[in-house]
Amino acid sequence: MPKQINIYVIVLFALVSILALILFFWPQAAASSKSFAQCLTDSGVTMYGADSCVNCAEQKKIFGDDFRFVHYVNCEFEQELCSDKGISVYPLWSKDNKAMTGLQSFGNLSEFSGCFI
Repeated sequence: MPKQINIYVIVLFALVSILALILFFWPQAAASSKSFAQCLTDSGVTMYGADSCVNCAEQKKIFGDDFRFVHYVNCEFEQELCSDKGISVYPLWSKDNKAMTGLQSFGNLSEFSGCFI
């Protein structure tokens, strides 16, 4: 019987430890995502997209609520601006006359922008 109790104590301790680690690191990850999104904007990165674009919706999901810190131009509402820039594929990430199209990971955006995740 004592061995069975020890196993339960070990499993309980492991679960509590995992939960504590998640709770400890979760706020840092959220803050990091916000800081990253803000850094993109501060460094002059713009995402061009459209509400009808599936990949744009997926890109927004990757950022979650922190997408509000990303400088975003909706080409359905800014058609003339996007047309003048020759933007017809979404999402398009732009910085300093460089562009990257398609759904991007934080890693790709970090390399593109110079912002750290």
